Amino acid sequence: GIAIYRGNVHYSDPGHTLAAAELSVFFDDDNQVTAVEAVGSVELVILESGRRMTGQFARREVRNQLVTITGSPVRLTDPGGNEVSGSSLTWNQADGTVSVAGGTETIYYPEEKP
Repeated sequence: GIAIYRGNVHYSDPGHTLAAAELSVFFDDDNQVTAVEAVGSVELVILESGRRMTGQFARREVRNQLVTITGSPVRLTDPGGNEVSGSSLTWNQADGTVSVAGGTETIYYPEEKP
């Protein structure tokens, strides 16, 4: 089955928050969530690290714990304002890594030493 939520949707769990224009939740025959898709002004924040990811479309595959965000461009911003942009990014929820692909550009602000 599918559940669709429209209109400035906000979702949170202990590890992250997600905001988007629309959210679709996909279920298997046992009513277990198999995937989640977010469309329109997607913003995902990893609470532990403060990393912020933005794009136009996101899909989370529950089985493999991967979140893929696409858009033009996607952006990964850390709490220090450092930013990486590209055509897609993948967050591996199992190990916490984020990879950005496709014409990447990095903006880095070095920390000042006392």
